[in-house]
Amino acid sequence: MEDIADGIDELGVLLMATRAAPIGSARSCRSARRGGLRRTNNATSMQVTSAVLAGMIWAIRHPRQGIVEADDMDFREVLDIQMPYLGPVVGVYSEWTPLNDRSPMFKEDVDAQTPGSSRISA
Repeated sequence: MEDIADGIDELGVLLMATRAAPIGSARSCRSARRGGLRRTNNATSMQVTSAVLAGMIWAIRHPRQGIVEADDMDFREVLDIQMPYLGPVVGVYSEWTPLNDRSPMFKEDVDAQTPGSSRISA
């Protein structure tokens, strides 16, 4: 507990398709330790274990679903459970596409309408 005295933990994901969209949360250690059982946690533990908690609550609410992949769960329901533990959640779009800074090492057949898909020619 004393190893992390202060600071902010940023946890997120970079979604990439035709454009990039980084989405994530930033939680301070101070806010993670406020109140109740949370006083022994840090920012990272709050963000990471919130997914486990959300999965367990989802399973209790949907007992007939059995074992499912995360993609088969309603992300809105799961995020509603997680939000109090994540801190501020931010998502932005970037102008970056997979076509930016392509390596000229291999000739590619690239479809500019769907830049995430291409075939490399030998």
